[in-house]
Amino acid sequence: SEFLGSFMLMLTVGLNLITGSPATPFSAAASLMCMIYSLHNVSGAHFNPAVTVACVAKGATEIMDGLAYALSQMLAGLCAGLLAAFFHASSPNSSV
Repeated sequence: SEFLGSFMLMLTVGLNLITGSPATPFSAAASLMCMIYSLHNVSGAHFNPAVTVACVAKGATEIMDGLAYALSQMLAGLCAGLLAAFFHASSPNSSV
């Protein structure tokens, strides 16, 4: 669930930046809200390694779970970035 939520959030932001959308904050917030409501019962819906580190430091998440969440979030960011780059390469704005 951490992978899916992080992936959707980062892909949303990446695609908004590629298209130059003025609604990036709104669509990112909507994406984050949907992912939190959908997945919070599974893993806590951190979707950000900084949030995961804070939860581990607070003691709300076990260290090994936090490590797994953070690695999953970073992998999701990498995959979302690669997919956004693929969309950018095939878009009319690819020279920008």
